[in-house]
Amino acid sequence: PDAHVMLGMGYGDHRKGLDLFVDTAMRVIADEARAAAIWVGHLDRKVADAQVRRIAAAGLKDRILLPGRTDQPHDFYAAADVYLLTSREDPFPSVVMEALDAELPVVSFSGVGGTDGLIGRGCGMLVPAFDTDAMADAAAELFAEPARAERFGRTGRDIVEREFSFRHYLHDLLEMAGRPLPRVSVIVPN
Repeated sequence: PDAHVMLGMGYGDHRKGLDLFVDTAMRVIADEARAAAIWVGHLDRKVADAQVRRIAAAGLKDRILLPGRTDQPHDFYAAADVYLLTSREDPFPSVVMEALDAELPVVSFSGVGGTDGLIGRGCGMLVPAFDTDAMADAAAELFAEPARAERFGRTGRDIVEREFSFRHYLHDLLEMAGRPLPRVSVIVPN
């Protein structure tokens, strides 16, 4: 119950950086006795098998978990303390929106996708691309400063609610289809 949990989610392959996630987790776990890491999602067998061997060789099978797919991803978001976006390239991953919606701070590589501007608005930390030492340091900072992590999480949740809700998405789709609806919530007759 007192574990510091790092979460990664998505198709565990080279592009999503499953290997970079394991690198980061191993580094944090080496310095933090209470740290653990979970990657949730379908796994590319070739990439995953190599990582499973690394995890086993390091004696970390009980600290770095790869449970596979789930119908209940929100349970994992709720159990985590920080979300690690280890993608080598990712245009605008929905997992970031889900993590922020769950009030998780996000640590991401800078310049590898479309979320830098969002994360830079006070809901996480950006580290140099593919620098797993820097990512591990950022995760450790958030574990050491829970008030800061909570502040990042609340800020992220507020941004998602204001700007990325399903309602906003529907209005954007209608506008793109040439059928915009007015964004009026109250009409006061005069």
